[in-house]
Amino acid sequence: MKKNIFRVGADIEEEFTEFATCTSIESAEKAKQLLEGAGWDDVEIRESNLYLDTIEIDGKEIDLTQ
Repeated sequence: MKKNIFRVGADIEEEFTEFATCTSIESAEKAKQLLEGAGWDDVEIRESNLYLDTIEIDGKEIDLTQ
């Protein structure tokens, strides 16, 4: 089963700094709310272009669990 990865962070000095890595959008939203509650501005959720336990080599996705 392919599982998406959601990265939660903010741009700091023009570089995305990741504070949380989540496997559901719900967890990512909770992380975002906690960061905003702690005073962080411009917190973003970014969906990774890869799936959990997957590697891409030469344009082919390989499932690392098999």
